[in-house]
Amino acid sequence: MRLGIRYDDLKERVGGMLNLVPEPIGLSMLAMPAARSLQIAQSTGMLGQLAAGPATAAQLAQRLGLREQGTSRVLEVLSTAGILRLKGERFEIVPRQRKWLDPDSPAYVGDFLADNVHYWEWWQDLEGWCGTVVPSSSTTSRPRTPTGGVT
Repeated sequence: MRLGIRYDDLKERVGGMLNLVPEPIGLSMLAMPAARSLQIAQSTGMLGQLAAGPATAAQLAQRLGLREQGTSRVLEVLSTAGILRLKGERFEIVPRQRKWLDPDSPAYVGDFLADNVHYWEWWQDLEGWCGTVVPSSSTTSRPRTPTGGVT
């Protein structure tokens, strides 16, 4: 299995084939939100509710005691990732993912997803694992030491 970029239309596909699309930017911007949104959707019960049937962000937020704005953001990210789809104003689990996300399915992976929340903490310290290299700002690509010197 590989994480990758999916293009929406012919123009984007041609741009990708001609290497005009900065794919590392897409991966850096979308992989983390998708993983975290999936973890949060599982741990808050959003996925369990959606396995029972489609719902709006407002309905899920009300049922689960969540904030509507955050609930909507999580659902939108999961729609972009292809886990959910939006029909009208209601989100639903896409049929291909239902096998994995429906608690009544023998192939259910929800408990595994809930346990993955700990990965977030582990990966958060990746800079330390790499020898405490920290970037000095978002505009430089040259790594700096913790004291500010260029490596």
